[in-house]
Amino acid sequence: MSNTPAAAKRRKACEACRVLKARCDPSVEDPDETCERCWRAGKECVPAQSRRQRDRIADLENQVAELTKALREQNISLPESQSPDPTVKRKRQKSTHDDECDAVTNFVSPTTARTVDPATDAALAFLDECVPRSVQQEALDVYVKQMVPVYPVVPIDRSDLAGLRETNPLVLLSVITFAAAGDLTEDVQFGLVERIMHVFAHNLIATGNRSLELVQALLIAGFWFRVRPGLRHATMCQLLHLATNDAIDLGIAGPQALRSPGAGPIKKFDICSLSARRTWLACFVAQASLSSVTRRPDAVTWTPYHDESLLHLTTSSEALPTDGLFGQIVSAEKLLYQIATCVGLCDPSSIWDPNTPASKFMVSTLRQEIARWRIGLTGDPALNFYLHIAVAYLNEPILHTATNKLSFAVPPSPNKIQPEDFAAMPVTVERFAALYALRDALHGALDVALELDTNTLLGVTSLSYIPRILYSLFVLIKLYIAVSAPGNTYGAVLDRGELRIEEYFARMKPVAIALRNANQSSFNSKILGAYVLFENWFNDYKAIIDDYQKNTTANAGPEIYYQSDSLFGQEELADFYKEPIFNDDLSLAGLQDQDLMSSIFSDQLPFPMPDLQSVWQGGLE
Repeated sequence: MSNTPAAAKRRKACEACRVLKARCDPSVEDPDETCERCWRAGKECVPAQSRRQRDRIADLENQVAELTKALREQNISLPESQSPDPTVKRKRQKSTHDDECDAVTNFVSPTTARTVDPATDAALAFLDECVPRSVQQEALDVYVKQMVPVYPVVPIDRSDLAGLRETNPLVLLSVITFAAAGDLTEDVQFGLVERIMHVFAHNLIATGNRSLELVQALLIAGFWFRVRPGLRHATMCQLLHLATNDAIDLGIAGPQALRSPGAGPIKKFDICSLSARRTWLACFVAQASLSSVTRRPDAVTWTPYHDESLLHLTTSSEALPTDGLFGQIVSAEKLLYQIATCVGLCDPSSIWDPNTPASKFMVSTLRQEIARWRIGLTGDPALNFYLHIAVAYLNEPILHTATNKLSFAVPPSPNKIQPEDFAAMPVTVERFAALYALRDALHGALDVALELDTNTLLGVTSLSYIPRILYSLFVLIKLYIAVSAPGNTYGAVLDRGELRIEEYFARMKPVAIALRNANQSSFNSKILGAYVLFENWFNDYKAIIDDYQKNTTANAGPEIYYQSDSLFGQEELADFYKEPIFNDDLSLAGLQDQDLMSSIFSDQLPFPMPDLQSVWQGGLE
């Protein structure tokens, strides 16, 4: 402790702060008589009685000894190097600190020695007992070499297991538990999930500890979330909201973000560092993608500090090699969030009308934003996927009705495909162009995704990237219904054969098999494997439509479907679409259990899920 005047006048903790295990800072108004916490609460500040300082190391040794004894009673042996001798006690060191110092937890930056956290140490002890160091190293290597290069939202620049255990143990636990748990058994992985949830709860709720490491660990858990069967209390949404709120209270969100009331003083660390800025941008990626995928309104918006942080990240000489790609991902999610907000994808009460002057102007503006973002692309195929999803979001409202809009949100399921609930609007020039643009965008997204290599598909996030692949197939089926169901009007513009759905089912099968063979426990392989549910549903629907058309007379000519007051005939509409609008340049040549579906994004689904195990086992063989 430094010999500053403030340190010399340090007072003993009061009873209230000792019970809360919080720092007891003198009040600014009356520093000699009361602490800041008691002054704000209007309580009498009573100094705590002296007590002997607890020895944290001894407590941890006793916990490990008790755990070892319990394992031995169950005939579970530990390696000799990991079995502590309960008779050997570490010599207690004499402390010159006051008794209340046990309750004070200082912020520790990722590059310095960390504060001892019993919950984290207990989780590390469980990890060491269940997972050999060699397997831990392999999991870290997978994250650093396979996942960070394709989705660097929380990058780790080197595979230093020992260093990471010392400086960022919570990040290591989150990486092994969620992002790179391929070689872990289900029992071990579920046990790790349970323990790391206790660590999150201990730091966020019980003690209120805030750190950059905690925010990063929460982000990893959210981007590559894995659920434990039967536990629905910790969803992906909740983890990412906790990460964002903790980042704001930590002070890394810039001057435009209001911290929570009573969050306390900000610990002394560089809140404008490159790591802090990168973490805050990752929080925006999490919230923006979560909003556009789940179709929930989001309270965190883009601010000038985001622009400043993104510029700093992409121009700094200290930037990581992956920061350029990360900047592109941030810009992509910002664009998708902007489109989803402007066309009201997250507002169930609004129905988009593309024929109004305001809508036409909005669509034109958003097309220019897409074209502007496209210019800065680096040529990475995985980034081209965002380009097509942006166009799909822009034109998806052409399929919306007052009752089917919310069905476009995740999780996509055949239960959400309702053949009787499709748009049957009069076809105008705007709807004509939107239908073709939506078809080409969905084809483009699937073409890009199904050409990616297995490592890339396993490395990208299960929060937004992989679900959007299934979304593309899901909306393509909805478009198929809109042009084939009895009573449709869009069938006058598009023929159902132009959608090529059977082709994409055939192409998706080997991709899903490759993912399952590479890592069967990966959420990405499970989500993508859910395509077999849609294939089964589509085959049944197509058989019904084929039978219906065989038993009905020939349909009327397409000209009766066009709006009578339109200045365009069918040929003129076709000529309009062939004009060099932006979309022409875009025409580039599962979920195995109910807990998985219902726990990723929400606590409960409004419909029962079928037994997917048999579908998964039989559909891919």
